[in-house]
Amino acid sequence: MKINAGGSPGAEDFFPRPGFRAQVLETLASKSFRLEDIRRIGKTWFLKDLVKTCPDDFHIVYCDVEGVGSCSEFFERIYSACQIHIPRSKRAEKVARDWVQKLDKVNIGPITIKDAGAEKWAEKLEALIKFVQQSVPHSSFVLVIDELPWAIDAIFKKNPAEAHQLLGTLTHIRNNYPPCRMILAGSIGFHHVLKKMIVAGFGTDYLRDMEVLSIGPLTELEAKEFTLRLLQSIDIVDDKLVDRIVEASAR
Repeated sequence: MKINAGGSPGAEDFFPRPGFRAQVLETLASKSFRLEDIRRIGKTWFLKDLVKTCPDDFHIVYCDVEGVGSCSEFFERIYSACQIHIPRSKRAEKVARDWVQKLDKVNIGPITIKDAGAEKWAEKLEALIKFVQQSVPHSSFVLVIDELPWAIDAIFKKNPAEAHQLLGTLTHIRNNYPPCRMILAGSIGFHHVLKKMIVAGFGTDYLRDMEVLSIGPLTELEAKEFTLRLLQSIDIVDDKLVDRIVEASAR
């Protein structure tokens, strides 16, 4: 870790938040959650690190959906993220055929199915989630969807009913496939999207089943460790200076 004022941090500059990580894993043991916090606090870096360091009882897939403009694009983005996690065994092939035999033009593991049009995206997404969860029977499948509010907002501008269907489909999957967990995150906040849905005459029950977590500011111990690492990067080791910086930052 090094001082990088105004620059774009790299993976080597990520500062782990062990306390918040423990809270996240405890929450995932029983439910899905939304990660809501101010911009530039490190939500995406935290989520990517969680994918790399998750314990064996979780199987976490990260997907960034910023730039998505339709529900069919949303499915394609999720499928691309999940594809490398799908086993290609004979057993997986049989399970895939049982689940997606009525769907079209989508590769689920070793299966390729004919085209049926974009309107099938919701059924394809549900089949995909079921299949990936079945593929990791000894783990909870966790789907991390980053920048979801951006995607919902872009879809809403083109077709409010489609945005409503997407949020409803994600809720349906969470409620009907309990082993599957979701982490929904975004930098513009879900309240902006939900307000538009209300004005358009749609409900507000899309996210009520989800816990809301926030990374929040550093604890005092984390702040001291963070400051110590930054100072060490410029060859300064001074505990008193660390304390003074942390004290000043907390004001």
